[in-house]
Amino acid sequence: AVLARWEPRHGRFRFRHPWKQYLKIGNLTRFCAYKLEALSVYLHNSKTPYEFRSRIQESCTTISMESGKALKESSLMIKKMSKSSTPKSHVLNAKNAAESLKSILRTNPWEGADHLEIIPASTVASLLIDIVICVEQICEAVDELASLANFVPAELMHRGIVQPISDSDGSVHVVTVSE
Repeated sequence: AVLARWEPRHGRFRFRHPWKQYLKIGNLTRFCAYKLEALSVYLHNSKTPYEFRSRIQESCTTISMESGKALKESSLMIKKMSKSSTPKSHVLNAKNAAESLKSILRTNPWEGADHLEIIPASTVASLLIDIVICVEQICEAVDELASLANFVPAELMHRGIVQPISDSDGSVHVVTVSE
């Protein structure tokens, strides 16, 4: 993406394409990937008490699912060069789950447990909260790219089934269109 600015002018953008915004999105994505890699290490080496894990599991799962959906929708926006409001709703759901996770951590869920055993799970929760912030920044950068590059609004798709209506008399109508 760094060399994209040196490409010859072509397409509908000519020299006006916001290449720097692509660089910004790339940097934010790389930063988020570092956090995801750290999260992966903790998830594979975690030996946390079951009681503590079960308390934070639902919020962590929701954060992961909604963040993944937001990133997928944002990548589709870039690929199709179309605007969408779907990533914002996924980010909002992830932020709500992060707030829920914060409230669980504030209520001192580790009563009677060894604090050294709980540190890995607390680190996982902290990384997930940071990932939500990263995903939000990526989605905002993609929205900014969509406005700078004049992405087209996505057309609404109707998912209903159309049932043909047949006349009872069985007559056939022919329509001829000429220019």
